Amino acid sequence: MKRHTKKIAIAIGSIAILATATALAWSNSLIVKTIDAEPNTGGTSDVFLTFTNTPSNQPTCTATDGTTILAGPPEHVKEMTVLATSALLAGRPIQVHWNGCTYGGMWPVIDMLMLR
Repeated sequence: MKRHTKKIAIAIGSIAILATATALAWSNSLIVKTIDAEPNTGGTSDVFLTFTNTPSNQPTCTATDGTTILAGPPEHVKEMTVLATSALLAGRPIQVHWNGCTYGGMWPVIDMLMLR
């Protein structure tokens, strides 16, 4: 019984920490303005998004033109690109989850995206 109690306490603590961290890093509702993919040195593409409105909770990075970048494993970036493209074509809002800055602090990093 003691073993199950510890596992449950760890799981609840982990969920509480994740919920707190996640709640602070999600943006407001956004409309995708542009999607741009550029080849990178890793044989994949960097995917950049801009929005028609100003994102909330965005990290302060050196890029000041509103450009953001999708980040994660190639399949994850591909899935987020499909969702962003779908939202752009349908005019549907999305929310993004921020994960700091990349490329020497240049662009705000989006590591999760959800349709609204």
